[in-house]
Amino acid sequence: MKLWGRAEKEVPDVCKQCFKLVQHLSSYAMQPLPYSLLRSRMAKPTVGYACPLLKREYLYLIDIQAWHVAVCLDTGLGCSLRQGLFEAAITTMIFGKRTPLCVASIQHGHRDFMAPDSYHPTNVKDLDVHMHRGNLKFLILCVGIFPLLLTVYNIGKCNLTQDEDPDYRREVSSHIVNEFDASVGFQPRVAQSYNHVKGNRPVKYEEIECVINGDYSVEGRKEGNEVYMPFSFIQNYFEVYGSIETSDGYERFSFHHSYQDDFPTGPQPKYSPSGVFMSFDLYSVEDRNRVKCVSGIEANLKNPGITKSANEKILLTLSMDIMFINNGSVTVLLQTGDGNLFRIHYILSDNIIKLEGKDLYYGIGSNMKRKWIHLTRQVMVDFQKGLTLQYSKNRSMKMKSAARIAAICVRGHGIMDNVTLSFHAHKDLFLDAANYFVRHQDSKGGWPVKVTRKLIPEVMELEPGWYSAMGQGQAISLLVRAYVASKNKTYLEAAGKALDIFDIPSSKGGVLAKFLNSFDWYEEYPTTPSSFVLNGFIYSLIGLYDLQQMATSPVSEKAGELYNNGMRTLKAMLPMFDSGTGTFYDLRHITAGLAPNRARWDYHKVHIKQLYLLVQLDSDPLFKDTLQRWKGYMKGNIAPHN
Repeated sequence: MKLWGRAEKEVPDVCKQCFKLVQHLSSYAMQPLPYSLLRSRMAKPTVGYACPLLKREYLYLIDIQAWHVAVCLDTGLGCSLRQGLFEAAITTMIFGKRTPLCVASIQHGHRDFMAPDSYHPTNVKDLDVHMHRGNLKFLILCVGIFPLLLTVYNIGKCNLTQDEDPDYRREVSSHIVNEFDASVGFQPRVAQSYNHVKGNRPVKYEEIECVINGDYSVEGRKEGNEVYMPFSFIQNYFEVYGSIETSDGYERFSFHHSYQDDFPTGPQPKYSPSGVFMSFDLYSVEDRNRVKCVSGIEANLKNPGITKSANEKILLTLSMDIMFINNGSVTVLLQTGDGNLFRIHYILSDNIIKLEGKDLYYGIGSNMKRKWIHLTRQVMVDFQKGLTLQYSKNRSMKMKSAARIAAICVRGHGIMDNVTLSFHAHKDLFLDAANYFVRHQDSKGGWPVKVTRKLIPEVMELEPGWYSAMGQGQAISLLVRAYVASKNKTYLEAAGKALDIFDIPSSKGGVLAKFLNSFDWYEEYPTTPSSFVLNGFIYSLIGLYDLQQMATSPVSEKAGELYNNGMRTLKAMLPMFDSGTGTFYDLRHITAGLAPNRARWDYHKVHIKQLYLLVQLDSDPLFKDTLQRWKGYMKGNIAPHN
């Protein structure tokens, strides 16, 4: 071995950091390691200790020619023990690689560093080794008695429960992280997955009454100076969410500030009017309970050659080409998990849906005789909608999930072809919807909503026959994609006619509202006073963008003008929807003087997804900055106060 350096500047950095940590950690307790373990790993050990903070970083005290040394087993590095730092040094972790053994001695107030021949620091000079000579018997006596006394002393100080206390580890490790800059390489290793056993340590807590704002009380628990309140109270009071989950054999409580905090990561696919519309490919809108029925009357005229593969394991979508010469029907026999049989009848009737016992009837139109019909039905969706007419939501879902198609029966006189059971028939249903919009577009270019809408009862109400800018925009997006898929210009022409509604003021039956008489806003709900619903407005802009990109002049120019006016408005008004902790659904608190209508997390997530798309369409940093801030709200971030 060689001996290097006495000068302070020549001390290896690893040992400098060691002394800093030694001074900081001098108050932490230690526990002894078995002598047999030490002897198997180190030469001539006299006694060893393990740091309770770092469960796998063992430090050993050895005695070589009366040099007191602390050595880390995992790193293979050591440091000298100055007077008064002896106890502290063996509780800390030394940095470095595993191979070199850096041993430090104390001689005349200087530090000498000894290492194997393979360890060669730069810019140091060889020095002579000076050994202290002493009485051999006295040395043996010291070596035998001193470690024994030290062991007894430290066992008395050691809090054995700290080794298994995760709170203690967490508190200490966070303190270390704050004290030392990460640039020195100190990474406190806190066990994140271990068998937490408190042993015989009792849980010391007492009941305490928690008075909430002086209005009411809930029962809590007090442990020392800490107070714990029931999560059932926390959840309702702060609108947060959590559940006990089991993973890797451990129970953990998973806490979430919102229930919609999952977002796409990494580069997102470029938005295109011919591609996926936002994330709607992940949704089955027709399954939602608010969708009461999917009408069978709006069926497609025959499109020869359209068939679907039936090689899926779960084949629940029925499609066929059929022409009834006289009255007839198609019946699907379903068997539920308990053996009961239900029948779904598709009949030549204008009645949309009817349930009689275990017979469910869907009308496909009374005037469809002697006409080819391409009938496509999601059988389980039809079954679910019928069950909700008689059974509860939960029971309906259970019956649907366990049902299977047992038989298909056709009655009457007619011609039938291409009968197919498949996993899905997306394109058939897609074109059915596009054809619906073409057939039902009125003279104004719109699709009026034929139900009453009470956004705010007696304040913001709409009678049947109103138009929605969101409905117009999403219909345009659908028709544009139908044109791309089929090259049928009928769809693009219908989309162009839909622009006329955007020029008609809300007060005159259109969708155009003015904010401060300056900014054009396309209303999802054209109420008086205006409501300014954010998500509906953005959906209308997406439709205008789609048409601008795919249409030709003059339709593209008209769509572009409406889109640009809307984007100007959005950039001016978007900050108004920021609540500091989330977003507002609309601006009723401004236009009607009512309490703000906070967007629930579902709608807040819709706002965020729309911003993801707008970031691609417009380079204004407003959208990117707002997106990041609104995402943070779902993790509990809030805007600063004054």
